[in-house]
Amino acid sequence: MALLAGGAASHGRRIALLEETRVMLAERRRAFDAAEAALEGKIDHYRELIAAGLDCDGAPVSEEVRQRQTARS
Repeated sequence: MALLAGGAASHGRRIALLEETRVMLAERRRAFDAAEAALEGKIDHYRELIAAGLDCDGAPVSEEVRQRQTARS
């Protein structure tokens, strides 16, 4: 509100605040992108395990477990 009251004299400070916000948003976007990439990696990893019929430790799973692995509920 103080910047609004400052009129045209505060335009430079307004730009600075907007640029700071832009930097903050870019940092948040990078963090979200990294989190999404990690999530996609985990999903791919589990899909590969299921496709190969393996448990997390690399051991084969039974047919019963394979059927449950593909169930989504």
